[in-house]
Order: sequence, then structure tokens, then C-alpha cells
Amino acid sequence: MKIKRRGFVQLMTSVAALTMTTGMATAQADYDQARILVGYPPGGFTDATARILADALQPDYADTILVENRPGAGGRMALNELQRSPASGNNMLLQIESILTLVPLVDDSVTVTLADVQPVTPVATIRHAFAVGPAVPDNVQTLDDFVAWAKANPDKANFGTPGVNTSNRLFMTELAAEAGVALTHIPYKGSAQGIVDLLGGRIAGMSSPIGDYLPYISDGRLRVLGLASATRSPLAPDVPTFAELGYPGIEADETAGIFVLNGTSAEEVAAAADAIGEVLQRPKVIEALARIGLEALSGDPESYDRHLQDNSAMWQERVDASGFKAE
Repeated sequence: MKIKRRGFVQLMTSVAALTMTTGMATAQADYDQARILVGYPPGGFTDATARILADALQPDYADTILVENRPGAGGRMALNELQRSPASGNNMLLQIESILTLVPLVDDSVTVTLADVQPVTPVATIRHAFAVGPAVPDNVQTLDDFVAWAKANPDKANFGTPGVNTSNRLFMTELAAEAGVALTHIPYKGSAQGIVDLLGGRIAGMSSPIGDYLPYISDGRLRVLGLASATRSPLAPDVPTFAELGYPGIEADETAGIFVLNGTSAEEVAAAADAIGEVLQRPKVIEALARIGLEALSGDPESYDRHLQDNSAMWQERVDASGFKAE
């Protein structure tokens, strides 16, 4: 199954234009206090990203910017909190896009969707990968090795993900089907505990953002077998893509982005996009994001909205083709 990543390519193309104009917008934010909602506990990459942004944006965007963690329901508690808040540029949400583009397609309990929010700008590219740990023998060094081992050890062939209805679970479902292997899914509430269990040998593998593995690759504690991306990651250039390994179309690149509630004025949205676009060009911010496995990325609200709409249609196609359903 070959999926065209048109929306992501268009978004990447739009960044150059925004970069040339960042700082030239006439809209200016002037808040005493702002907040960035995060739908995950402290310690994860979304929380870290929000804190990097908050530090960089104050005091120019707002005198004080608070990061508020509202974990639960696969990131949706923060969306619910945003919906209860006034529509304003000082009430922002940092969210992984698939929570808005994929999860509503398979989970009828979702109450806040892409239609309820206004995209402001992407913040970073997230690349997802599959890794194995000490529960898998050391001679399993490639994806083909893992597939052979999993077929021979069906009672041990499992993998964790950051949540039940995530893009991580979808592309692993696709991979298992194409490889002809049965894999048991073990969902976590975010990646942190899953990585702990992977390192501790309590699960065989983990499907998670590649940044989660970076501290453990060099010492050999984890082996990253494949990347669900169209291209290799500059943060882990030795990790092959699934396409290189014979599984084209198994891609799950997405963004972490900033959203506000629908109804926020165009001037406030422009001011937020402009301010965030400016700080994302700063070398210190780019380096801070790279340390947690993210590649800085910005764009204007209109192109980001088109990207999200395109990806929602892409996920629908893949959900229909794979029979992926909510757990």
C-alpha cells in the first residue's frame, strides 16, 4: 500500500516562505500571562517541547507563560480543557497532530476534533520508529531477524506504544500484516513507562518517537530496527526506513503543533504564529529540540491547516485499508 505524503511535503515547502517573512507581521501579542496546555505528564517530549517554547517566547509574547499538564485519555484531556477556555491567543495547546487527524476516525468517544481548533503553526517534525531491547536475543539485529524471532516465539512477540489508538499502533498493525506475523499490542499512557519496560526486558519491542531511543542507542541497550518515515532521520542516520527494508508506505511522520480554540481572532492567531516562527529559528531552540529527538519546523496557519486536512484524509484511507479499530 503506497501512501502519498503530499500534505507533509507541502507543509515543508511552505516553511521557507514563512522563514523569510518571520518577524515582519504587524500583529503583536501583548499578554500579561499565557499558557500552553499539554495532554501528557511532565517528563515526556511534548512537555519538554512546551517548556522550550515557553522559555523562548517570554517576555516578548507574554510576560509569563505557564505550561499546564492535563494528562489523560490519550492527550484529549488537554483538548477538553482548551474547549472550556476563552478563545484567545493566550490559551494555547501543544498537541501531536494524529490526536486530531487519526484518533477521531477510530474512537467514537472523542468530543473535540480538528473542526473545534484553529491550527497556528507546527513546531517540530516527529519521526516514529520501532526498537527492541534485552527481551529479544542479541542476534536479532535487523527487522527480518525480529520477524523470524517473533514467528518462532509468538508468546513473547509483543510491542508497546504510547497509546491505544495512536499512529504507532496503526503502522505496527500494517507492518505485522505485511510481514505475516502476529504481534501483541501493549498500550501505555505515553512513552516513558514503555521505554522503562523495554529497557527492563518486560516487553520485546516499542513503537515510539525516535527521540525516546536516542540516549540508549550508542551504548547498545536498544536496537532501533526501522523508521516509519519517507527519509532517514538526521538524528539517527544509521536507522533504515521501513521502505528500505521492503515495506513501502509504512510511514507515520507527523508534527507537534500549536493550536488555539476556534473563534480566536485572526490577529491573535497571526501574532502567535509569527512569534513562534521567530523563536523556532533560534539556534538554541533548534538544538534544544534536537536533544529530545525533534526537528524544528514552522509554517503559517493556512498551510498547516491544509496539511492537517490532507493527513486526516490519508489516515482515513489507511484505516479503511487496514481494518484498524479502536481498542
